[in-house]
Parts: sequence; C-alpha cells; structure tokens
Amino acid sequence: MTADAEGGDAEAQFNLGIAYVNGAMGAPDFEKAVHWIRQSANQGLSSAQFALGAHYHRGEGVAQDYMLAVEWYRKAAVQGNAEAQFNLGYCYEIGEGVARNLEESVAWYRRAAEQGDHEASAALEELLEEMGSAAPPAAEPEPAPEPAAAVEPEPEPVAMAPEPAPAPEPEPEPVAEVAPAPAPVSAPVSAPEEPIVVTAPPAPEESEPEPEPVQQAAPAEPELPLEDTTPSPPAAPTIESRPEEAAPIPPLPLSATDVAPFEESETLEHVTEDASPEALFELGKKHLAGNEVEQDLITGGMLVQQSAEAGFSDAQYHLAELCHKGEGVPQNFAESVVWYHKAADQDHNLAQHTLATKYEYGEGVPQDYASAARWYQRAADKGNAASQYSLGTLYAKGQGVVQDHGIASNWFAQSAAQGNVSAQYRLGLCYQEGNGLDQDYAKAANNFRSAADEGHLESKYLLGKLYLDGSGVTQDYGQAVELFRAVADNGHPKAQFMVGWCSEQGKGVEQDFQQATGWYRQAADQNEQNGQFRLGFCTELGRGIMQSHPVAAGWYRKAADQGHAEAQARLGHCLDLGNGVTQDQAEAAKYFRLSGEQGIAEAQARLAQYFDQGLGVAQDQTEAVKWYHRAAEQGTVGSQARLGQFYEAGEVVPQDYAEAVKWYQSASDEADLDSQYRLGNCYELGRGAAQDYVAAYKWYNLAAALGHKRAQEARDKVASQMNPWQITEGQKGASEAYAGMRAKLVANRDTTQRLKRALGKLGE
Repeated sequence: MTADAEGGDAEAQFNLGIAYVNGAMGAPDFEKAVHWIRQSANQGLSSAQFALGAHYHRGEGVAQDYMLAVEWYRKAAVQGNAEAQFNLGYCYEIGEGVARNLEESVAWYRRAAEQGDHEASAALEELLEEMGSAAPPAAEPEPAPEPAAAVEPEPEPVAMAPEPAPAPEPEPEPVAEVAPAPAPVSAPVSAPEEPIVVTAPPAPEESEPEPEPVQQAAPAEPELPLEDTTPSPPAAPTIESRPEEAAPIPPLPLSATDVAPFEESETLEHVTEDASPEALFELGKKHLAGNEVEQDLITGGMLVQQSAEAGFSDAQYHLAELCHKGEGVPQNFAESVVWYHKAADQDHNLAQHTLATKYEYGEGVPQDYASAARWYQRAADKGNAASQYSLGTLYAKGQGVVQDHGIASNWFAQSAAQGNVSAQYRLGLCYQEGNGLDQDYAKAANNFRSAADEGHLESKYLLGKLYLDGSGVTQDYGQAVELFRAVADNGHPKAQFMVGWCSEQGKGVEQDFQQATGWYRQAADQNEQNGQFRLGFCTELGRGIMQSHPVAAGWYRKAADQGHAEAQARLGHCLDLGNGVTQDQAEAAKYFRLSGEQGIAEAQARLAQYFDQGLGVAQDQTEAVKWYHRAAEQGTVGSQARLGQFYEAGEVVPQDYAEAVKWYQSASDEADLDSQYRLGNCYELGRGAAQDYVAAYKWYNLAAALGHKRAQEARDKVASQMNPWQITEGQKGASEAYAGMRAKLVANRDTTQRLKRALGKLGE
C-alpha cells in the first residue's frame, strides 16, 4: 500500500492516511495521515476530500480552520459524497467557516437525505420546521411555460395552410425531403416553412426569399420533383400535435430543421429580455437547488450566467462558485477566478474574500500572497470578519506584507469582536505570548474563554493551563481538570496528557496512578511525546502499571525520536546502564548530546563524564569541561565539584584557585563531601581565598562527620594550630551549615535509598 501511495495511487494514498489515523501503522499519527489524505484529495478522490475537511474541522494533524474545512467538504459534496453534503449543510446552518445561509443548508441536507443519510433527513426536517415549513414543497416544473409560449402562435399558420387551392400538399414535411423547389407554386405554399411567424399571411412578393432554406438542393428541375412529392407521407407529425408534446421540458430536437426557427428568432437574450438580472439570478438559484421547482442544473446555470453577464455582482459570485464546483457549468478553476474578479471589482464582499483565498492558496491562479493581502484588505475594510482574521494571519507570518505582529493583533481584535472564533483564539495567543501586544494573561484568558464557549477545543485546553498555573485567573486545579477533561474526551492528545498528569500529581483530582497511566496511554497512542515520556517513566518505576524496563525504554525511544529532551536523557540512561536494552554507551552518548543541547542538566553532566573518561566517545577533556560548565551552571553538584578540580589543578583550563573555590563552595552547600574537604584545604592554605583556619575547620568538620576519612585527619591537624575559641567558632559554623544541609541530604536520591534500606522500605 505504501509503495502504491508513493507511486501516486489516490486510493492507496487515502487508505494509507486512514491507516495512520487508526494506528494500523503503529501509534496513530494525524500529521502523517493528513499528508497522505491531502495528496489523495488533491487528485479529486471525494472520500479523501471529505476526510481532509474533517481534519481541518477538528484540528487533527493540522491547525483547526473552519473555512478550509468547508472548502474541502464542498469539493467532496459536489461529487456526491453524502457525508460531506451533510457536514456542509451543518456548516451553513450554524455559520461555521461560511456565512450562515439556511437556504444553502436545506439544499445540502436534502442532497444527503436523498442518498439515504438518515441524520441528514432528520436535520432537514428539523430545519424546515424551524423555518416555518413542515415538509419540503413539492417540485413544480415552472420552466415548462417558457417552451410552450414559444410555440403558442403556431395555430395561426396552421389555419392558413389549407387556403392555397393549387397545392394539395398543405404540409411539405421539412424532415422528409429537401429537394423540391417551390417555383411553380403560388406564394402561400411557403407558409408551412415558417410555422413560428405570427404576422398576417405573406404577400406574393414574400415568396422570393423562400428558396433560401433549400439552396443546397442541387437539382435544377423544379417540375419533376413537384409531381413526385405531391403526396405527403401520412406518418409525419402535424403542427397541431406539437404544443401538447412540448409542454414538459423539450426533448432533444429531431433534426436541425426543428430548432432552426428557435435559433433564429428566440435566443436566450430574447427569452429573458423582460426579466431583470436580479430575477434571473433568483430563478436560477431555485433551479440549481431544486427549491420550489424541479432541479434543473442546465436551466439554473444558464439563468445565473445570463444574470452574471448582465453585470449583477451576486450572480457573478455565484457563477464563480459554480465554475469552481462544476455545477451547472463545467468545472474550471481559472474561469471561476475570472468571475470572482468581476464581482470583487464591484465591491462584492464575499467575492473579495474568496478571491483572496484563491491567491493565498494558489487555486486557479499562481500563489500570490501580495494579491491575497490586497483583496483581504478590501474585504476587511468593509467589516468582513473572515478577511480580518486572514489578513491578521498574513501579517503574523509576513506573507505578502511586511511582518508586523502589532497590525496582526489589531486585525485579530476586529475579527474577534465580531465573534470570529479563530480570531478570538489567535488574539488570546497574542496576549498570552506578548506578541504584538503587551503580555496580559487576564485578557488572554478572556479571549480563550470566548472561543471555548463556542466549542473551540484548543482554546479550552489553553484556558485550562491558565487555571492550572493561576496565570490571569485565580488558580483553580478543579476548573483546570474540568476543561482538560472536556477537551480530552474529544480526543485531544495534549489534554489527555494533562488529565493524566493531574491524576498522577493529585492536582484537582484524587491522586490515582492507574488513572494517570490510562490517560498517558491514550495520549501516547496518538503520538503525543509528553504522554509517551510519562508513560515510560511510570512503567520504569512500576507506578500505576506493571514495571517493565524494556517497555519503558520503548516509550522513551518513541518520545526521544520526536525530540523530547527528558526522554532522550532517560533513554541515554537506559543505554548507559543496559536497563531494558542492550548496553550501548556510544548510542547513549548520542542521546545525551541531543538532550544536553536542549538544556537537560542530567544529560550534560553524564556527557561530560563520557568525554572526561572516554566512555562511548574519544576522550576529550576540553569537551568535558565545556559540558561540565553547562551542567554546573544549572546546579549539578557533581559537575560543580569536578569543574573546581580542573581549575585547582590547572588541567585543560588555566589554573585559577579563586574559580576553584567558587565551584567547591557551590558543591559544598549541596552536601558534596569531597568538595567540602577541598574547600577546607583551600582555606587552610590560603588558595583562592584568604587563609582562615576557622573556615577550614568548619568544612573539614562537616565532611569528617559525614564519613570523609581524609577530612577527619585534616580537621585534627588544623585544630592543633588553633586556640580553643577558634575551635569553638569552627564547630559552631559546622553545626549551622549542617542544619541547612540536612533537608538537602534527605532529598538526595542516594541518601533516600540509604534511609529506606535502614528502615526496610527499599521496595516502596
């Protein structure tokens, strides 16, 4: 299937996309799904077009965009896809992604219902009741009177036909033979040749032009054919029978002669000359939609086009839509742009907006962001909320205009004020991030809330995070969980992760590790990297799920390969120790570097040790010092201690006792015993700090008390050079320092393990 999809097979591309949605290719991956579904949709597969519209509608694998959803639903609906017709009807009913239009909604619901869609039937019935019509009106073939009127005058020439005495053949049968020449016959014989004429019987001089219809007949012997053709074939239809046959919409003509009178005297312009462009447009729409009349795409298309050609901008816009869909007129994207232009030039607001979208996405015209911005601007200036939002997006991205987040946020604000949900969401982001506006979490929350009230999932999720952090709103874990849960139930992977995290931490809900891992699993199955990482972590520890190092390493790898920094560090740790995977320090070094470059101190410290000792990489102490520095600046005690040693010894870096003392001090404050001993030595010898036996005794005493043997010897040695008062001060300083370190010692993992071992609780 993958090979066929890569080869351009539209069905295979669609099926591959669905496979990524359903997780048949591993964990569900909406972005890859959209990639393949879009390729299929661009080839015209209606099921793919509908699916792509649904992804835009729900914001799965793409940024949520109701207008693009409507666009793809329309493409599929025009091809007869019932699901797309129903969704398009729904969008028109509530005005989502398109201007609210109940008439259009009814039309699309009806099409879906005619294909057996029960949901569409129910929606149609309900909508018609709301509109004041309990059932769809019966289709009345109103176009029929027009063709009938065209043959109404025919009885008059029929009455005239028997008057000429010399001719026994009153009806020369135009289809039978064209050879006879009427030269020997008196003028009245010509009357049947023009059945549409309603004037008085032709004067004798009018017989002169009569031979014109039969000029192609070559024989120049008029009298012989006259004798041969005198009896007319009895089976030929009489003129009197035509009106009854033509009452419905006329069938295709029997021959060129049948339509010649109409083509000559009743052109479309002649038939419609008494109707205004507005009336033609309204009648055309009814025939296209089958509203109050029987659906007739040909008649509808012709009437709309006639109105458009007369300069009526609404008809020009509608004709552009028909050209785009291929309904009533052949599908022609370039032609649709021509009509959008004509309507837009007359300040038709919807046409200006739609034309802008064509330029933005390169549909029917070469992609041109500058032209898109220009047309969005014209529509936005007249208050079109969708154009205001789209213009803001172009300014935010710097597409077709100079990037300006201030102008972008201004357009978002104007659109949001009109209730545009997407604009409310984007304006909330501007306030949250301080993008184009002063950062204001309270205003961000207000805009997210407005969009959330309209069902915008991403806004609900972000509002939940504000409640979780207490940013712009009063911190409320319960409210946060409620919002996360509402979004998570709709399949939002980030919200699923947050519900899991709150359950694990006991924030807003009772702590429940099983609930947490359940939500993490749902998020992880949708390829959400945070969910994958936390699920791996819980699996490694056996928290709410059966402990398994191989399974944990598998989840770490999934998240790490998506760039999750903490997962990269944990996977490096597994590879470093061989936990759940084959030990591979070269592979571990790769993941430590990836994680370290993203700022994870644990990974930076271990990578420094790798370079320091030549583990999994070539030994390089210059590189080691670089990574020790990064980890030490983030407070990693071991890195601070080792960095102090480098500066004290003058290895790789210039010798600098003051720098050594700085790093020893930092590590000593975090209860690193060797650093305490070395710091005491620096004070005893006056290296990097003024010589101070009291300070030296203090640090020696601390390290000795916690088991550092060399510190015990150094403490006793320096005490021999101190008076009793100095020793008392040194002991006092050691006790004060220990009181501050005690909590840090308990927080230390190694210390905790020792305490648990002593208490017999190591397995907890």
